[in-house]
Amino acid sequence: MNTSIDGVLITKKRKAVLGLSFVVVISIVVLFLNLGGRDVFTPKISFNDQSINLEFLAAFDRLQAVYVKNGIVYGVEERSVYASTDGGESFDVVGYLPRGGESGAGLYGWLKDTFAKNKFVRNYRRSVGPASLVVLESGTIIVVSDQIYRKAADAENFEVISLLDNQLPPFQSGSSISVGPEDVIYYGEYTVEKEQRAIRVFRGEDDGRVWNVAYTLPPTTVFHVHSITWDKFRQRYWITTGDADEESYIFYTEDEFTTLEVLGGGSQDWRTVAPLVLEDRLIWASDDGRKSSSIFSFNFKSQTLLKLNEVGNPATYVSSTSDGTLLISTTYVPQTEYGHTNLATAETALWASQGGKDWKKVFSLPESSKRLHYQRPQIRLPGGDGSLPIVLATPLYTQEYDFQLLEIKINWD
Repeated sequence: MNTSIDGVLITKKRKAVLGLSFVVVISIVVLFLNLGGRDVFTPKISFNDQSINLEFLAAFDRLQAVYVKNGIVYGVEERSVYASTDGGESFDVVGYLPRGGESGAGLYGWLKDTFAKNKFVRNYRRSVGPASLVVLESGTIIVVSDQIYRKAADAENFEVISLLDNQLPPFQSGSSISVGPEDVIYYGEYTVEKEQRAIRVFRGEDDGRVWNVAYTLPPTTVFHVHSITWDKFRQRYWITTGDADEESYIFYTEDEFTTLEVLGGGSQDWRTVAPLVLEDRLIWASDDGRKSSSIFSFNFKSQTLLKLNEVGNPATYVSSTSDGTLLISTTYVPQTEYGHTNLATAETALWASQGGKDWKKVFSLPESSKRLHYQRPQIRLPGGDGSLPIVLATPLYTQEYDFQLLEIKINWD
């Protein structure tokens, strides 16, 4: 049975209109305003060269894909969480992230949630919502943002898990949180505040019900944690940090964060948001603020670091598909030293590779002239297991396809 928290079922073939039922007079107005569905269309864009055919399949307005697991796509818009069990053909609402604390209490909190779910309000606000979502083997969905949200596989909606003292969220990406053996969850704190502070790594256990501090990085060690990634080949977790040279490292732990070991660091080459884990190599693109960013490969057998390609703007998101395609997207950051040079292009780009050795810039979008100064043109990519054959990309703050989930097929010759 298809269910929808906010009265919207997304499908390529039709619009499904479902009303919300409320018990107060104001709900009648809200019910009226929520009528309607989401438009779906095929973008009038194509890209071809001698080695790649980029085929655009469809687009969904106001939806970002954040995670893929066992062929299921999980998406977020505002505070609504969606899932697609048919490979991206349609999306159903699976839950809504409730407001915690005073802002979520009583009639005031109910009204905020009600109007936040409203179609016209959402269309005006165009709020992306959190991207740091993971799915456990049990089927439980965990979202970490202003709160920790948990939805068991058999639950109707999300619950709020109490935060620890001054707990900061992770970087907003489906690749920032790690799920390891026995559904143990790890994430590191991310901050943009200038004040130096200790940065903690949190561990979630008991199906995401119980959280504690797994490790603490002392002040001045790192500025923040970008991501934690489970490596099934070497049975370890990778931890990436930034941002200054002396704060940029790739750490790893093989003892559940009792100790941290250093793979490398001390320069912008080691400043990366998230790695791509292969059987024989670790691949990442730098989040370099001073010079052109590059894609690097670390070979475990030879213990050597190799620079593969320059990509220009800082790299932010990574993903993969079931046919072995590896993906990296770049973000235009005009506030950086590199962003002030004439080498930086005011665009976001998607880079792709088969196998990780040769990389091609396959798609790019210029920045929106309407973006605010703190908004960075980017292409968000989902985390997870890469179990679908298509690319799921969500451009943000771009001239075209802003906040639209694009479904793309890369055909390699």
